[in-house]
Amino acid sequence: MKSFRLAFSAIVMAGSLTAVSAPAQAATLIGDSVTCSQVGTGTFSCSPSTAAVGAGVEFQAGNPGNPFLSFDFDSSTLTVAALNNGSLGATIIELSNLSNAFSSFAFSSSSINGFDAGDISLTGGVLRLNFIGTSFSTGNSAVLSLSSMSGAVPEPATWLMLILGFAAVGAVMRRKAHGGRTSIA
Repeated sequence: MKSFRLAFSAIVMAGSLTAVSAPAQAATLIGDSVTCSQVGTGTFSCSPSTAAVGAGVEFQAGNPGNPFLSFDFDSSTLTVAALNNGSLGATIIELSNLSNAFSSFAFSSSSINGFDAGDISLTGGVLRLNFIGTSFSTGNSAVLSLSSMSGAVPEPATWLMLILGFAAVGAVMRRKAHGGRTSIA
């Protein structure tokens, strides 16, 4: 009877801790490592080629010393902004999230001439922005909402229940090994 009370007390305590545990947070891009590369036949490049998502612009694309576009990530969006007037010719930019692969995107808006949702694709976690045939003026921009895959992490209450369950099974096994009577109803 004593082991039953102990097991019951453990279950009640675990249940009360479950009620006060914090839920898991949604995935965010902040802190993720992202790469940028130009894969079209154009001569422009990304600078830098890899950056951690945080405050400010992560990448610029164009000629060295004369960038045309900036790429600014925040927790769930990408803003592409024109830094001057021009055209990127045969430029296709690929962005890869090395920390948690991009899983989906939603086209929000664009004031870049000729750039719309049809110029964006996501395959194998790689986001591809096709700027072929586009033109822009300083201040034009495009905005995308992004999601990334992240591994599921159990909440603290789940871990607690697992540990208490193993402890209860261990206590029952130990009691049986020492010749004590145990009954599970």
